[in-house]
Amino acid sequence: MQARAAHAHELEGGREKSAGIATLVGGGDISTQSRQAVRYTRGDYAHGNRFDTEPIAYFVANAAARRADSTSTASLRKNGLVDTVAQQVLLMCTEAVCVAATLMILLRARYVLGLAPTYMVLGVMFHLAGFLAGSLYVRVTPTLAMSPGSVVLFPANILVVLFAYIHGDAYEARKVIYGLFAANVVTVLLGALIGQHLPSVIAINPLDLSPQVFVGSARIALVGASVLWADTVLIVVLYEWLRRRLVGIRFLPIWLSMVLVLSFDTVLFATGSFVETPAYTSILLSGLLGKSVVGSFYALVLFGYIRIFKENAPNTEHYRALGDVVQVLLYRERYETLRLQTQRDALTEVNNRRYFEEALPEALLQAEKSGQPLTLLMVDVDYFKRINDRAGHLEGDRTLRAVAAALTRAVRGSDSVCRYGGEEFAILLPDTSMAQGEALARRILTTTAREVRWGVGEAKLEPVTVTVGVATSDETSTADALIRLADERLYQGKHAGRNRVVGEKISTPSESLPPPRPSATP
Repeated sequence: MQARAAHAHELEGGREKSAGIATLVGGGDISTQSRQAVRYTRGDYAHGNRFDTEPIAYFVANAAARRADSTSTASLRKNGLVDTVAQQVLLMCTEAVCVAATLMILLRARYVLGLAPTYMVLGVMFHLAGFLAGSLYVRVTPTLAMSPGSVVLFPANILVVLFAYIHGDAYEARKVIYGLFAANVVTVLLGALIGQHLPSVIAINPLDLSPQVFVGSARIALVGASVLWADTVLIVVLYEWLRRRLVGIRFLPIWLSMVLVLSFDTVLFATGSFVETPAYTSILLSGLLGKSVVGSFYALVLFGYIRIFKENAPNTEHYRALGDVVQVLLYRERYETLRLQTQRDALTEVNNRRYFEEALPEALLQAEKSGQPLTLLMVDVDYFKRINDRAGHLEGDRTLRAVAAALTRAVRGSDSVCRYGGEEFAILLPDTSMAQGEALARRILTTTAREVRWGVGEAKLEPVTVTVGVATSDETSTADALIRLADERLYQGKHAGRNRVVGEKISTPSESLPPPRPSATP
């Protein structure tokens, strides 16, 4: 009997709440009973009792009823709503800045941390975006309301996909696309299962959590996952199409692709989730406005990142099937593999001369923009011909590989070790002064002489030494002049007796180990 009475009371309450919502949607006067019904509906929704349609959609849609109380900016200000709107908009702007800064820091640190932290943060943002899209909206005008999830968090997913593609890593871009889709599907399925615990009479729920916290709106989540898949495919195709037609204008393809894809996303998401509700037009317009603004900001952040850090993408111009994103990504991946192979020295596995000749002008340009000097080290292996003549070319090859490995261990991750030709290496040191470059060169002398030895047969007794010429962009402004200056200093060191560093002045030979003997071990 008690159960039946409770059920009847719940049905009656549902009819009362529906009547209140209908009155508001119809634009009539807001009576005290209707206001109570709306408050009761929103509170009841938070505890998991849902209608056949989303109450948040009805709340967004009843702008006509709210205008009965607030028909002018003066009345809004009188009710304290204008300041609240400004604060809420400022809060969403702050959220966008935090999201962009977090992602750019993580993406910049990918060389050290990998991309796993970025993927984890992105997964949390994506799930939170879907949850907020069905539960929280901020009314910015009497007729428009925006969800921080849809406006701020969701575009971050598109930003990361575009970042991965622009920076030439097709494999990572494809992982982001598949990973986001899989994460959302798994979250919906697990949330639906976990939410079934809460209605149980034996469940202990001290925080009075609603099943909606875990289940949310399955329709919104599934629509969001499907639309995201289309977005990530479209952003790659559209950016590539725009980039090839807007040659030399780097920002415009990024901005247009972001705004157009987010507009496409808004239309599909709002139509798939709210088309039958009175809130559809409001949600559609607010989404178009909010995502366009935030998408423009994210595009500007990405463009600024590219300009500052100069992580340029390769110029791929020959896609046979641009509409087939799988082929685009696979082509890009194969292109990247081939490009890396052509920029690597096959013997030493460091960068080759072709890479050096492409990287040096860009490094000089970056040094000019940042105001920080670029230092070039020209490193030559001492008495290398003697190693080949006495121990054979195989021993000479092994020695070059060992020297290249020692140079790589001695420099930073941001530095570039290149085989310039024969037994000569070039090292690019961004943000490095002459004094710092000379200090590193002296460390290279010590490290090489200590770690690399050569000899005939199994006996490797002779230390390998190097001579280093040092030049900086503060002394000259062109790539050819910088190479010429470092090369001249290298040969000054050769003529001075080898096993030394020549920068602004000629250093003494390395004191840690003696210079090579005039003759090698037979």
